[in-house]
Amino acid sequence: MKVGKAAGPDNIPVSAIKEFTPIIEPILTKIANSSLHLGHYPKCFKEATCIVIPKPNKKSYREASSYRPISLLNHLSKLIETVMTKRLQYKLDTRKLIPSTHFGCRKGSGTDDALLYVTEFIQNAWKQKKVVMALALDAQGAFNNVIHEKLLEECRKVGLPKYLTRWIGCFLKEGKYASNSPIILPRLSHLAKAPHKGPQ
Repeated sequence: MKVGKAAGPDNIPVSAIKEFTPIIEPILTKIANSSLHLGHYPKCFKEATCIVIPKPNKKSYREASSYRPISLLNHLSKLIETVMTKRLQYKLDTRKLIPSTHFGCRKGSGTDDALLYVTEFIQNAWKQKKVVMALALDAQGAFNNVIHEKLLEECRKVGLPKYLTRWIGCFLKEGKYASNSPIILPRLSHLAKAPHKGPQ
């Protein structure tokens, strides 16, 4: 984590965590291991401060939809989530549960790889005198509208360990959001139902 990033509700800065890493690391390791094997993610790790940023070029800023909510999690929570994310990615990769053509949110791959794959696909098709067509989809609010039950059902279908599936289910349960903005307060109940984007 970079020093200077905004802190969550506990107001503990990254600089303090880095300073006391030798003391904090073994404690966090025990917490992460216990959390995973118990399939439980404590509510205190899901507390966040919600700030709002105006979206550009909106006709009116009286509507909540004209603002983008940002969840500021505690940095210690982010560290725990980073550990869990790596473990989940390891399970998915070793069991080959993610297609090789899926480039997003994967270590060692990104937009460059996706563009290279598409470019090679098109060039190979042209060499064979074929016509290439592409269909692009952009689902509005897709991340915030994930159906948790369906996601957990897919986890079970692909054979993720039960303890990991339980942990994901607990992780997705409602968090606690606080905001001093009158614009965002009416939307907090909706935000609490949506998974945040994880460690940044």
